[in-house]
Amino acid sequence: MTNCFAAGAMKRGHGWIAYYRRVHDAENRVLRDGRHDIIFATEAEALKAANAAFFAYINSPITGLSSTCVMFSQLC
Repeated sequence: MTNCFAAGAMKRGHGWIAYYRRVHDAENRVLRDGRHDIIFATEAEALKAANAAFFAYINSPITGLSSTCVMFSQLC
């Protein structure tokens, strides 16, 4: 896997876990409820949660990525 932004789901035992990846720390962030991974019944549910968490991160005011994307889109 290359070091890039990503979101996805992985099969784990009796269900699916959701994750997203940030470029600057190069590791998958598994969605958790406190200390335990959140287990989803289907891959689709896990992917939906992973994408929601990823976009919440991208659009947060702390990252500044959403304002940077707007700035670059206005240059074109």
